[in-house]
Amino acid sequence: AAHGLTAASEQMLSHTVPTVAPPAGLDEVSIRKAVELNARAAKLIGHLDAGSWNLAGGAMSIVNAALTFEAGEADNVSKFTGTGGGTGTPVAAMPNFPPVPSIPDVPIPDVPAPSGVADAEYYSTLVNSGAGEEPHESAARFWTNTGQSLSQVADVVSTARDALSNGWQSTEAEPAVRALSQFHGWVTDVSRSASDLGNDWSNHVADFRRVKNNIPSPDEAGQTKSNLVQAMDDNMRDGGLSTPRVVQFTGEYNQQNATTE
Repeated sequence: AAHGLTAASEQMLSHTVPTVAPPAGLDEVSIRKAVELNARAAKLIGHLDAGSWNLAGGAMSIVNAALTFEAGEADNVSKFTGTGGGTGTPVAAMPNFPPVPSIPDVPIPDVPAPSGVADAEYYSTLVNSGAGEEPHESAARFWTNTGQSLSQVADVVSTARDALSNGWQSTEAEPAVRALSQFHGWVTDVSRSASDLGNDWSNHVADFRRVKNNIPSPDEAGQTKSNLVQAMDDNMRDGGLSTPRVVQFTGEYNQQNATTE
């Protein structure tokens, strides 16, 4: 049981890796979502670090209990055989875990102010000026894999609890078995939280990609504005002969704005 818990503790600790993803775009939604997801990731990393220490401590308690029993048994045998007292009770040491990693800040560039009207060109520029999808896809994979790994840790804890319950029959064992049952529930909850975070990051990437693919690019929106201005200028010069072009590009401009909004 102790060896299994130690391995589970190390596996849990291996996931305390900062996963800071800069905003996919510089629009308000991308920035707000990046802040939210990164905050949840930082909180989970802290939980995993604390949980791995607790699990390692439980493993050491079990080892020390076993060592105490073995030392007591050796002492009894030595007294019975007249070969002298025991050699004392060895004590298992806690592993030297590294400190919890610090979460780096997410640098958010200054959001440019619209040069004139906040229209499709401006918002499309914001959407297309961030870090893009890749950092968020990477974070989604990390937390999805972490959720699966923690589910395996929960299975190990459950197996260790059952082994302890079957192999250590004493009043001292009962608190340990209860603690492992509680820890099993905790790991299961954290596993679900990690999987949910990975899923939410994937959904954010899908939403961002959908928006980016369905709105005009900054160049396309800028070209429409340029065409509209040129058509209006020509219309003033040619006495209204360019009115159809004005109507056409006005429609395109309004449609791009509505789609982007």
